[in-house]
Amino acid sequence: MKQVEEAAEPESNVPQELAEYVKEDMEKGTANVSSVLSAQEIFSQGVIAQATGRLEEARSLFMQSIVRDPEYYPAYLQTAISLINSGDKENGRGLLEKGRTLAVNASDESLTKMFDTELVKLKQAEQVAAQTAAPQPVQTQEIDKQAPAAGVAAPVQTTERHIDPTNVAGEVADLIDMGSDFLELGHYERARQRLSQALKLDAQNLKAITLLGDCYFAENNTAKARECWEKANSISFTEPTSRKLISVYIQADQTNLAVDVLLKLQEMAEDKAPIG
Repeated sequence: MKQVEEAAEPESNVPQELAEYVKEDMEKGTANVSSVLSAQEIFSQGVIAQATGRLEEARSLFMQSIVRDPEYYPAYLQTAISLINSGDKENGRGLLEKGRTLAVNASDESLTKMFDTELVKLKQAEQVAAQTAAPQPVQTQEIDKQAPAAGVAAPVQTTERHIDPTNVAGEVADLIDMGSDFLELGHYERARQRLSQALKLDAQNLKAITLLGDCYFAENNTAKARECWEKANSISFTEPTSRKLISVYIQADQTNLAVDVLLKLQEMAEDKAPIG
């Protein structure tokens, strides 16, 4: 049953892209959510609504999640996608850009990449639409096809690090640190090499598995990223990794899996809540 208790007044710091939508929802009476719910809890209801085919309600809940906390950037991603799918590309782009800024400020590389992916998809769709309206010369199209080749990096030489058998834990930590540094610098192949070496020494290392997933995601290998993050969560269920999986599941139209993760997150939050 949808939790509807009391109407929320529109906040002055709500993104301007949502102002008219929030006003319309309030007039319809669909913007009423419990004042005790957090942004994440409202977002969770939106995911459940989406999973059960209640798309309009899902979009409203995603927006209300932002109203409750304008810095809760996962809701920006889903709200933007919903607006773009409904044809409102301008406001959708605005939300993607603002959400990306929030994700960057939070040092959330995986969600930042997801925002980037949606922005690229939007730009490509606009380019296709423009080409359909006014076809470009064949020569220009051939140049565009060849352009990526100019930026191809030289193959990375694979070198195995000498491991000190008397200090395996220290070696693992060093490899993970190097992998993390390479990942931050955008040297994904080198990052994968170091992280894979670390996992040869400690196959259940949570940080190495999670970072390897981040590396695959940065390389647009969502399937491998998902595999790593799922393994990480099977070892230790954490909110940051769960949030990454939720976004991946939603984008893959596997909202039932997203709901399962959300329910586990809620259970975890309830277990940690103080008694009394």
